[in-house]
Amino acid sequence: MNHRWILFIPVIAALCCADSASAQDYQSIERNAFILQKLAGSIEGYADALGGELIDYPRMRDDRPFALITRATNGIHAIEWKSAPVTGTSDSDNISFVVHAGILTRPNASFGFALFVNDTARVAFSTVDTVSWEAGVSGGIRLAFYGALRDQHTDAFGFLQILVPKRFVTPGESVRFRAVGDSAGSRVWFMVFRDDDVLTYLAERVASESACEISFDERGKEYHGTLSAPTTWLNKKAAYSFAESPVTPLSLVIQNDTAVASFAIPARKQSSFRLYCDGEKVVEAPGLFRDISQSALFPKKIVSLKSHSLPSGGWALEHKSIYAPQVSPAFTMLSAASRKSDTLHLIISTHQDIAWMDSPEQCVKDRDEKILAPALDVMKSDPQYRFDLEDVLFLREFLERHPDRKGELQKVIASGQLGIGASFNQPYEDLSSGEMLVRQFYAGRKWLRKNFPGCDSRTYWNPDVPGRSAQMPQIMSKAGVKYLFMSRFGKGLYRWLSPDSSGVLAMSPGHYADFAERVGRKGFPEMAGFIANFSREWSGEIFNGSATVPVISMTDMSTPVRYGDLIDTWNGVSSISLPQGASQLLSLPFIRYSTAEQFFNGVAAEKPVIPSVFGERPNIWLYIHGPTHHRAVSAKREADFYLPAAETFSTVDALLAKSFARYPQHELTTAWESQLYPDHGWGGKNGDITDSTFRANYEEARDTGKRIYRSAAGAIAARVQTSPGKGLPVVLFNSLSWRRTAPVHLSVTVAPGEFRQGFVLYNASGRIIPSQTSTITRYPDGSVNSAEIVFVAEDLPPVGYSTLYIRRSPRIVAADTSSAMIETLENRYYVISLAPGGVRQIYDINLKMELLSTEKFLGGELFTMQSAGEDAGEWSEPQQPTMEGFEKLSNYNPGWRLIESGTVRQVAELRQEINHVTVVQRVVLYSALKQIDFETDLLKWDGTKYREFRLAFPLKMEQGRIAYEIPFGALEVGKDEMKGNAGERYLKEVSTLRPRSIQNWINASDNEVSVTFSSSVAVWDYQDPTDQSMTSPLLQPILLTSRKSCHGLGPWYLQEGDHAYRFSMTSHRPDWRNGRKFGVAANAPIMVVFNPRPSGPPTLPEAKSFFSLAANNIVLSTMKKCEDDDAVVLRFYEDAGMNGAAKVRFMTLLQSVQNTNIIEEDGRAVPFKSDEISLKLQHHSIETFKVVPRFR
Repeated sequence: MNHRWILFIPVIAALCCADSASAQDYQSIERNAFILQKLAGSIEGYADALGGELIDYPRMRDDRPFALITRATNGIHAIEWKSAPVTGTSDSDNISFVVHAGILTRPNASFGFALFVNDTARVAFSTVDTVSWEAGVSGGIRLAFYGALRDQHTDAFGFLQILVPKRFVTPGESVRFRAVGDSAGSRVWFMVFRDDDVLTYLAERVASESACEISFDERGKEYHGTLSAPTTWLNKKAAYSFAESPVTPLSLVIQNDTAVASFAIPARKQSSFRLYCDGEKVVEAPGLFRDISQSALFPKKIVSLKSHSLPSGGWALEHKSIYAPQVSPAFTMLSAASRKSDTLHLIISTHQDIAWMDSPEQCVKDRDEKILAPALDVMKSDPQYRFDLEDVLFLREFLERHPDRKGELQKVIASGQLGIGASFNQPYEDLSSGEMLVRQFYAGRKWLRKNFPGCDSRTYWNPDVPGRSAQMPQIMSKAGVKYLFMSRFGKGLYRWLSPDSSGVLAMSPGHYADFAERVGRKGFPEMAGFIANFSREWSGEIFNGSATVPVISMTDMSTPVRYGDLIDTWNGVSSISLPQGASQLLSLPFIRYSTAEQFFNGVAAEKPVIPSVFGERPNIWLYIHGPTHHRAVSAKREADFYLPAAETFSTVDALLAKSFARYPQHELTTAWESQLYPDHGWGGKNGDITDSTFRANYEEARDTGKRIYRSAAGAIAARVQTSPGKGLPVVLFNSLSWRRTAPVHLSVTVAPGEFRQGFVLYNASGRIIPSQTSTITRYPDGSVNSAEIVFVAEDLPPVGYSTLYIRRSPRIVAADTSSAMIETLENRYYVISLAPGGVRQIYDINLKMELLSTEKFLGGELFTMQSAGEDAGEWSEPQQPTMEGFEKLSNYNPGWRLIESGTVRQVAELRQEINHVTVVQRVVLYSALKQIDFETDLLKWDGTKYREFRLAFPLKMEQGRIAYEIPFGALEVGKDEMKGNAGERYLKEVSTLRPRSIQNWINASDNEVSVTFSSSVAVWDYQDPTDQSMTSPLLQPILLTSRKSCHGLGPWYLQEGDHAYRFSMTSHRPDWRNGRKFGVAANAPIMVVFNPRPSGPPTLPEAKSFFSLAANNIVLSTMKKCEDDDAVVLRFYEDAGMNGAAKVRFMTLLQSVQNTNIIEEDGRAVPFKSDEISLKLQHHSIETFKVVPRFR
């Protein structure tokens, strides 16, 4: 039976600033002396590691940050190490070993661990919410944990004493220890640091540490003095001398847990005062009741003496001696460095997900009350203080709560005291559409400049996400944003370039929280040692550093820290005091408060040689968005289409009306900001609230975009000159900038008697359009009430519309829904061979090629694997699924039925219950299209933890090349990623990371054929993740994953219920460029306006393009009203990697044309003619034009 006792010894938490109160200093000194006494005669418990996971986690010592860590996960996640050899003899029955250790401590969190000695003896212990404890039984192995500190997470770190009975050890040999957590499925941990000098370190610390306070009160002709010191002074000889008087002993007594002595001296302020402890002079004051601030750096300690006034009118001296073995060596090396900085920029910020640390509402409140409001108060009292907000949303939230403080904010932003990041928030760039990335700076920098005249931001902060989108530097540069603050990347400066060669100056400190997490809550020695080593490395050792050095103080939800004592002490150090009164001179750089932008400006002025980084850094946290938040991200992907379409046709409607009075600017701005709102902080504490908030914002953006698009299309359709004699009009809108032929799903509801028997679809010239009806309802008189019609709309004009008509007919062309078993689907382009569980083969009739290699997986086959992992975390690459519980649909042998067949399309369906879910799959083949649709429904998914569902598309290719769409471009795998690895902890070759985030499409090509898929999901893989993997491409959309938030209090992403997915496929000549428009168009549904009501005299023909673009490689991203006036903004991008030229024909005559930056500012005139603009776009470029229409 296990017993546990709590040890009552003093402990202090880690602090956020350099100086602490005397009582805490005394407790620390007393605690360390107590522990040293308890550990007397112990043997170093750690000498070498034998196995287990290693973690960099500086808590006990910044110079020794590495520890072995075990968790209470599966019962086999063990750590092993050996001790120093057992030497000497002891009268005790036990041998005492000691290690530096740490253990998670949380309320109501008890998880078990076991410690084994030489694999023969065992002791159990568990996590508790106390900092010191004992475990074990008499006669067996016993543990005593002496807590030294609790960190910012309240976890305990200190000294673990392992008492081992002599019968379990062999004199002269090391002892082997093994620790393992229970099989509890938890991330709760226990760690042992790789410190082999614990006892030496502790003894030196106890010998070096000292603290006391001498206070004086004037009483007539005397000063009454009181000495306060740690209780360890009770065993020491204390004495003082005044002026030339002899040394006088002091008698110390206990008073309120403090050693106290009283004395009296003559009231002479000019006379010196000295205090001695065990014969050593510890205080020497040249006089009394004056300002004294002295500090001296010694090889292993820092000694300070400071004076302060007392509320009673008295005066006090505070002496501290701090153990600091790392400072002198670090200062010496920094001072001697051949290249070092003149100035260190201390940049203070706070990392802010919108939520993650708590719900969005609570985090808004915390950002106000705990961060920005206190920072503004500090700035009032200290004009030198600087603070950075990562993004504009932080500022906007505060302003909404405190509109009365706008003037105060204006002042500190304009003066440079408060820095503001240039984006709206900090997104997953890979998940964002191109327009979303642009709108980050509309809602960010542009909003700031408009609402705070004279203020600006040139720095984009996104330090947390380990991913960079290839076109983001170009977007930043063209938004007037020059600098990128990133992290989770090799430390140093970079010139990050987009494919068009535009770029920005980027900086990474390594990890944004390194300083704050490692030493920011500790004392001057730890902070100074870190800064000195970092400065030396940055300015003199890494090849991409600079003489301008950043010191970043920030972590998640960190509050505004004041480093006045650190700055004053550092800037006051000029030498190291050596024995016999000698000294070693130092030349250290000056520390000052700064903002990120001020640091970047210093680097830019310095003009150092900086390496270039070119290409994409794929996001390794991609499981956090699409796979674990399918419904939310589906809404987001729909909004990516609907919002630009809504802008485009609202602009057309306004131009037709010759007025922007009804243009829905406010609604569109609000919708775009809803689309931008979900940042990178899914999950976290109260993550169910956060995730539902994010999803609601995406759905609001989608629904608003769809509603505005439909409204604008309806208003335009109402102007079309239709012919009642041709039937009921159906106006079809195409928002893309190229002609399209596409399937259309039309829902119609008509008045009683309108169609007594049936109907048929015609084009405007009277040709019948093949159609089929899948669902029809009738009125009591037998006439048609409603119907679902499917047809293929041909040759729809770019950014335009075309009109069809529904006429009466003696019959309805209804689909055959008899659900007969089927093995083959065929049209003029493909022969599809079906097999139980998937597609056996797809034969391309034109190319005369089989497309699939189905020895292992069938085409479109669903399979499931174990996906044990988290949404994001401190790991260095995406956590891969494993074979546990592997299933594939063909194992169940489900057959296919032809559930719909007609002149337009055939639909085959299978249905199968498997473990945890019912799977419904459909293959849709259109008669007139070279397109195959794969639809999958996961029904009644039960939310089992750690499962993942994928589809398999095994392609018959040798050395297939993979490409996929990214924001404003395409990426070829192995070619367009950044070269090498990302550095910091991310050491895997970037080009080998998978799976990947995609936009609309993914492609595989070899020298014979190319296959393109459109996608309804955000994440795809292209290599076989199973055992004995295929060598040919295996394209796989990741449908759903049931992982957990990496926050300890975060939710599971189980996503129970029903899910629907759709993918469209086509094949073509080699090269992804031949399929890219198909991939985009398949995700861009045709807007249908049925039987519009005229709003006035018709002015438009039955078909029209409002915009023509004569170039295959230039795409219209959006057409919108200008933010600042009634001009029209056109944004284009080049999407094939080739220089391009084109003539753009606008829908009105033009009065002026400007090429602006990407946020519609800083325009330069562009030549034009009548309604025509001649464009020239460099490869991969994104260009924005502002046109002023001239109405006839």
